[in-house]
Amino acid sequence: MTQDIITEVAGIFESKEHLGDAIRELEMKFPQTSITVMASQSVLEDEIGQSTVDPKAAIDDEDVPRRSTVKPEESTILKGAVTGGATYAGGVITAMALSAGAVSIPVTFAAASAVGLASGGAAAVLTNLIGDKFTDEMDEQIEAGGLLLWVNTPSQEDQKIALNIMTEQGAKYVEVHEVKA
Repeated sequence: MTQDIITEVAGIFESKEHLGDAIRELEMKFPQTSITVMASQSVLEDEIGQSTVDPKAAIDDEDVPRRSTVKPEESTILKGAVTGGATYAGGVITAMALSAGAVSIPVTFAAASAVGLASGGAAAVLTNLIGDKFTDEMDEQIEAGGLLLWVNTPSQEDQKIALNIMTEQGAKYVEVHEVKA
């Protein structure tokens, strides 16, 4: 049985902003599925027993868990959808429950509005806490040596493009290497 080998460009970023800029630029040239970053602290802890990893040691380690990239605008859209969905669901459920009884329309409307706003507020707080945890994890990984980014580059032309983008965006220790698929 033969193992497939893929060629990729890897680099380490010392800031979230430079990493984000590199990802946006790379996504204009490569499919989003070919760009990965090191997994979250909880995944690292579960799979390799430590929550932060020295990126210089991990850059060539194909066993380091990876995840897809998430752009800031995608995170904002998700937060809006969760908050809006919770607001709507809370209001509708309350209105349905109250309309089954002998409650007046103004009371039903007021209660549905109050519950909807409370549901939306709770969802907004929760999504901000999740966002803060993600930011804290990135900050900890920066302190541990940086944020690791990999790009699958099947051709030499792809390698040149990825190398240029990552270098221009401030990546350190940028390299081309081969790993098992």
